[in-house]
Amino acid sequence: MKHSKASRKQKGDSQDPIDAATNGDLETVKTLIAAKADVNTSDDYGWTPLLNASEKGHLEIVKTLLAAKAEVNKSTAKGQTPLYWASSRGLLEVVRALLAAKADVNKADSDGQTPLYWASKKGYLEIVQALLDADAEVNKADRYGITPLIVASSNGRLEVVRALLDAKAEVNKADRYGETPLYWASSGGHLDVVRVLLDAKAEVNEANKDDETPLYIASLKGHLEVVRALLDAKAEVNEANRYGYTPLHKASWNRYPEVVRALLDAKAEVNKASRYGHTPLSEAKMLNHPEILDILLRKSIKQGYTKEDAKKDKIVKEFDKIIELQGTVEVEEKQNLPHGLIGAFFGGKHKTKKSKKSKGKKPSKKRTTRKNKKSKK
Repeated sequence: MKHSKASRKQKGDSQDPIDAATNGDLETVKTLIAAKADVNTSDDYGWTPLLNASEKGHLEIVKTLLAAKAEVNKSTAKGQTPLYWASSRGLLEVVRALLAAKADVNKADSDGQTPLYWASKKGYLEIVQALLDADAEVNKADRYGITPLIVASSNGRLEVVRALLDAKAEVNKADRYGETPLYWASSGGHLDVVRVLLDAKAEVNEANKDDETPLYIASLKGHLEVVRALLDAKAEVNEANRYGYTPLHKASWNRYPEVVRALLDAKAEVNKASRYGHTPLSEAKMLNHPEILDILLRKSIKQGYTKEDAKKDKIVKEFDKIIELQGTVEVEEKQNLPHGLIGAFFGGKHKTKKSKKSKGKKPSKKRTTRKNKKSKK
């Protein structure tokens, strides 16, 4: 959205109206208007005095130009109007002046992005409300299918999201890739926005064109609290994408142990294979991540995972270690391993209850008597 002042060349004989408006020189603007200067003159990129004054926030010049019959909806070569620029810059009073002059509130740029789109993206709540009050189309999407609600949700603009929903924004309207406001809020880790969207009846299991749900993307990015909120809203924990990868696959692959635990607590299938035969367990092995491998393997054993399965996943040694230590999920607590069973197997030191008790204490007389007697002999 940047333009280069140095590269603009005016079509007329004088560049003064554009320069004066750009630089905030009100007196020169008035003088030029009195001398019958063309207030709608533009440079090679379509920039008029009003466009420049609106983008820069020179309110009095904007009012002066409008009073002199400047064209309020004249746009740049990219379709950007004065209202578009004022809205994207957060210039509330300029926005109000342009709306009062009958600016087209829904006129979009060449990408289909409206003033409401940009005000929503930037989080300018008062401008969003002013545009909505002027009948901005709340569900108008850009060329990519992105609505104001999607872009506000994606950027975590909580109050703007609320305002758009109050204005009847479609909570489940997706972009061209099938990604809804909830998907985008989940991707960004915007917990408060996720909750507001869920309260507004967002479809928690609505997937994009790759069959990726909000839970999938939140798990992939490690947004633990969002994952919990989605699970509380009955997100399908085992829903796989087009390649057969589940949220648990992605949380395991990206090394988010707390997310892995949350998904397992919600009955995620620990041995569910992708189209390529990868399970969360096999991926944890590939990554050589002891903590996640420990979590997944213990859960697998509890669910009936066998030595034959371990052979297939090439984790027989790890499997045998757990079986050797009584083959139960309580082994870690019984043996008091500091980093989990497999963490200990990969090189962590075993610290038994006996050694823990004796740490920092002098040997008792009873335990040292025979040794002391032998030494005396």
